Amino acid sequence: MFPLSHIYVSTKVTGRQSPLLIFGSVLPDIATTSRNSIGRDKIHYAPNEFRQFVNSIFPELSDLAIGVDLHSHINQGADFYSDNSEIGFAYIFGRKMVRDVMSLLGIDDEPKSLVLAHNLIEAGVDINLNTDHSEVLTLWRNSLKEMDIKKVISCLSSYLSLPADQLESEINFFVDFLGPDSLISVETIVDRIALPLVSMRYGKVIDRNQTISILNTARDLTASDYMKLLDNAVSEITSHGKIKV
Repeated sequence: MFPLSHIYVSTKVTGRQSPLLIFGSVLPDIATTSRNSIGRDKIHYAPNEFRQFVNSIFPELSDLAIGVDLHSHINQGADFYSDNSEIGFAYIFGRKMVRDVMSLLGIDDEPKSLVLAHNLIEAGVDINLNTDHSEVLTLWRNSLKEMDIKKVISCLSSYLSLPADQLESEINFFVDFLGPDSLISVETIVDRIALPLVSMRYGKVIDRNQTISILNTARDLTASDYMKLLDNAVSEITSHGKIKV
């Protein structure tokens, strides 16, 4: 899922809107923006270890760890319902436009193209969510203003055994990449996320107008179902009880 979808799910599951919870629900995707310092195994794939560390050393940041847990697929958090290759909605819908993405990337590789197609479906869901529920974007923006970022940097620096100034640089880049200003419109998602992501991941420069067209397709494909999909994730996470909130 993209940031706004994660925020929607985490706040609905918990019934809370704390800045730490909101930031934590997006934080695991710092692995996407990190310049080889924070791998997916460190936070995204390790919600149990991170939560144990936070509860032991930084208990005042417990909502940060809950947000991470609700993001990760490990305990069937939000990403399980979008990223699972069999039942994840982003892959199910992504298959409908994988040929377009193959053309965009200029490759004859369906599995690799499906990964990007699923990312664009997730972006399309966030566009729809922001159109209908702009308060979620406001929550994301306000959480970044209100959160004690120095405390979060101290926690992550200790947990990851990385210097605080390096963590600060990583977080700043992460927020610039996936922050509120990147999620305002189809164009901002393409310019600030999709084009740089393809450059980082595939080493390719792709056509901006073609990318906008495909993202509009992703938005249209999910327009009638996206709330049902997100609310299903909320319902499933709440009912299975694997994540204590």
